[in-house]
Amino acid sequence: MIGFSAEQNGLAGCRLAYSKPRIHSQHLAKTAEGIRYINQHRESFLAGVKAGYSAFTKNEQIILSMSGRVLAAPSYRSRALLRNSSLYRILQLRLWTPVPQNLSARKEEIFDVLGRGEAFLLRNISAAILHKIIEVEFFDMEAGDIPFFWTDASSEVLFHSREMFPLVNDGKTAMDRLRENFHQFKMQGENTVCAKLGVALGRHYSP
Repeated sequence: MIGFSAEQNGLAGCRLAYSKPRIHSQHLAKTAEGIRYINQHRESFLAGVKAGYSAFTKNEQIILSMSGRVLAAPSYRSRALLRNSSLYRILQLRLWTPVPQNLSARKEEIFDVLGRGEAFLLRNISAAILHKIIEVEFFDMEAGDIPFFWTDASSEVLFHSREMFPLVNDGKTAMDRLRENFHQFKMQGENTVCAKLGVALGRHYSP
């Protein structure tokens, strides 16, 4: 059993505190009505993003240290292939309510969307393995389920209840990938929501 201090437990929510207003504003900024809403509540958005971003970046080492202890645990299992569940629901609806003669084309459309996903563990795997993974996702979605995959600390195998997939062994540890993902998440925040809200948060990390 891994124990954490109250401070560490509080910091575990920093990413959520930062990502929620970031994601919300990204979606709103896609429409004229959403942009008007952002302008009306700009100060609230800025306060939320700044507070979460500050906690997330200034306590980077504590968060990484805490995550590292989890990654090092013998029983560590982490959900992987983290596609947005609302995306899966949309794809399910497309599968469930197709025009019969266009079902094949509809599946190809969905396949293309999943193939362009940004799941961190799948960036360097072969097209053949990705194809098999998406076929498993199709199977789950057609059964009305949200696909569920997980990996262990070595990150060399992607598990599913029916199958397992080898991942590219690039010599990186789970902690290496965590640091890369952490850095990318911060960069994404500055390059997306901050630009849309017209605010510079400042860099608390080295490029």
